[in-house]
Amino acid sequence: MIRSSQGRLVFQPITLTFGVVILGGSYTQNYDTDSGTFEPDRALTPLILAPSLVVVDSDIPSESGEKSGKLVNVAWEVTGSSNTGTWKSGTDYVVDTNNRLIIYGNLKQDTVGHIKLTAQYYDNNRARINQLIWEHDLYNKSVTSRKFELRCPESGLNRLDVFKNLTMYALNAQFSNNGADVPDDQVVYEWQVLINNTFMSILSARDLWYLGGVNKKQLGVDPRYIGDLCVRCVAYHKKYPTEKFYQSCRMVRYYGQYEDSWLWEAGQLKFIDTAYAQGRVVINRKKEGEISNPEKYFDIEVFYDNDNGMGFQHVAHGVRGRVDRNMFPVDAAHRDRFGWAVREKTELQALTINGDTAAMSSQTIVLSVPKIDRDV
Repeated sequence: MIRSSQGRLVFQPITLTFGVVILGGSYTQNYDTDSGTFEPDRALTPLILAPSLVVVDSDIPSESGEKSGKLVNVAWEVTGSSNTGTWKSGTDYVVDTNNRLIIYGNLKQDTVGHIKLTAQYYDNNRARINQLIWEHDLYNKSVTSRKFELRCPESGLNRLDVFKNLTMYALNAQFSNNGADVPDDQVVYEWQVLINNTFMSILSARDLWYLGGVNKKQLGVDPRYIGDLCVRCVAYHKKYPTEKFYQSCRMVRYYGQYEDSWLWEAGQLKFIDTAYAQGRVVINRKKEGEISNPEKYFDIEVFYDNDNGMGFQHVAHGVRGRVDRNMFPVDAAHRDRFGWAVREKTELQALTINGDTAAMSSQTIVLSVPKIDRDV
């Protein structure tokens, strides 16, 4: 008799580096308040951006490389204003037939513009559509003898590794003049949060991730409450309150690469006196190895099929599943099997009942739920 063991083909996730290539110009402009001129002047040197996508496929190296030509549904969103009013498509900026964005408009001094690029990339081997987003601010500041700057080492994207179990993450800002740090008592710092495409004041009652520092140069956040969050620091010198500077930081809940499998603990081979079959789900990270307490990070459900027409039936929630002898196949012609489903959990969220936040002993009740719906 031939015995067999089933296998499956597993592709490692591809790595996508999505962004733009600057073909000309700069994100930042200076406005000379004495001469009334822009540097650079986009009427002469426009900002030209081309979409860029680099794919790294460890399983199929031939699919790796520059894949900008395979992007579909490419779309640009541009917001900004000049001294004459809000920027208009076709006049202040255009998108050419090669999906390149060309900005001719000079940004109004001491304001911030914004560029957002979205596109899709279809991975044929995994039959998956990858949604891609890139964003960047445009700046224009007045040029005088003073040269203010706001630095933030954490600006841009911050991946918060869920397995590090961090309870505090710091975002740091520093205001400087001509390269020298300005004393804190001379600077106003304010951290804001992006909600519905608008930066708003941080409220501790609403923003459970907030730990402290909203009006200081260091903002403390709790990664356990963060799924996808964008904050920015607004800073200015007290003597020059109209000259504001901005730095944005985006933080995302990050799982990285992992693989789940099944480990039989008992009953894979069934004899006349085998009382039960049992096993557990094992989740491994590529470099770090097996994840301990995976239920903390994943919603895990175990199923069982005795190959006798019952199909997969729910057995347990959690890593371990067990069935007793009365569920075994009726004869040796059938091959039973365990199945499992692993879903990543969201950040901690406030529990709401009929639109109201639930609380106990004046403390908000929070929970973490699967990021995707159950599909079995």
